[in-house]
Amino acid sequence: MAGASILATSLILWGLSGLTDVSFIVQYLLALIGLGVAIDYSLLIVTRWREERSHPAAGREPMDTTMTTAGRSVLFSGITVAVILAALIVLPVPFLRSVGFTGLLIPLVSVIAALTLLPPSCSQPAAGWNPMTGNHSPDHRRH
Repeated sequence: MAGASILATSLILWGLSGLTDVSFIVQYLLALIGLGVAIDYSLLIVTRWREERSHPAAGREPMDTTMTTAGRSVLFSGITVAVILAALIVLPVPFLRSVGFTGLLIPLVSVIAALTLLPPSCSQPAAGWNPMTGNHSPDHRRH
């Protein structure tokens, strides 16, 4: 998720650089913030999903409950971080404006990735992989 979020945001910033000045330093900030928030949001969803799989609610799929609870938290957190860092856009200092654009985009893209790419990834584990124990099934060995 972090790789997809960072790549997508880099492409958006590259397009934005045609409209305004974007400091080259923000690529490092993008990677730093991107790794942090994308991994955090992904871990929150995966942890909640694993919890729901071990103790399923009656009549509900584990991912439905996960997205209702952890998904809402991820969405709220991402919007909060984006809005706070977007405040830097209004400052007249070009470097801080670049940081503001990056700070606005990376949490939003990370939220979109976590809420759209992660649920199908969790719902369809690899053949022979048991996500609850982290082990391969005995009949599915590596050669």
